Parts: sequence; C-alpha cells; structure tokens
Amino acid sequence: MVHSEQNNGILDKVLSFGQRISIATDVASALDYVHNQLTPPLIHCDLKPNNVLVDDDMTARLSDFGSAKFLSPGLAIPKSMDDVN
Repeated sequence: MVHSEQNNGILDKVLSFGQRISIATDVASALDYVHNQLTPPLIHCDLKPNNVLVDDDMTARLSDFGSAKFLSPGLAIPKSMDDVN
C-alpha cells in the first residue's frame, strides 16, 4: 500500500483529547478493514505511533505494511504476535 505524504507527520507531538480519540477511531477503522474486510485478512504486525500518519484534516492513516502478513484462508486472527511469526 502506498499513501501520499501526510503534512502533519507522525504522532510525536502533543494532541488534544479529541484529536487522540479521532486518531484512535481512524486507526481502529483501518485495522477493522484490513482484519475483517480484506480477503484474505491482513495483519499489520508493526502498529506503533510512528506508523500512523496524520493529514491536514487530522485524519489518521496506517503506514509501513512491510511486516504485514496475510492470513491463510480459514485461520482465525491471532491473539498475539507469537501466533503470527
């Protein structure tokens, strides 16, 4: 996946409570999409603040899918990273 450059950068600055909730909601929505809408499901495997980009409208987008893994059909989403490796 490729995203355009996000002008507000990564989550390394102070954010208001409302902005944090909005970003968390965006990240949760993105994870729901890759876990439950894609076939086969995709597990990001490297979710951290530096891999969440924020655009001019403070919309968060996941980045760095380099460690991501597709699940084989019929497998459940792992409960921990130990189940992915």
